[in-house]
Amino acid sequence: MPTALILGANGKIGRHAASAFESADWRVRPYTRGTDMTRAAAGSDVIVNGLNPPAYHDWARLVPEITARVIAAAQSSGATVILPGNVYNFGDTPGT
Repeated sequence: MPTALILGANGKIGRHAASAFESADWRVRPYTRGTDMTRAAAGSDVIVNGLNPPAYHDWARLVPEITARVIAAAQSSGATVILPGNVYNFGDTPGT
């Protein structure tokens, strides 16, 4: 049975991703924040990165750290990373 590691499994994206993978007969493992992500990814086929910095602060420092850990976990396990898109990369200035 294929396995999906869900980062941010309690959030909106993580909850829905876990439900979708479970419905497709995948084994789903939620990641516990603060634990060794590389170890948690062992045996995973997919890593869903729905993890955000706690309290939505200090993104400039924390997002690159999270991303580096996700990449290391994927390289170690051979898992494919799914990174949901969002609008944050467009900045905080309203469109015209």
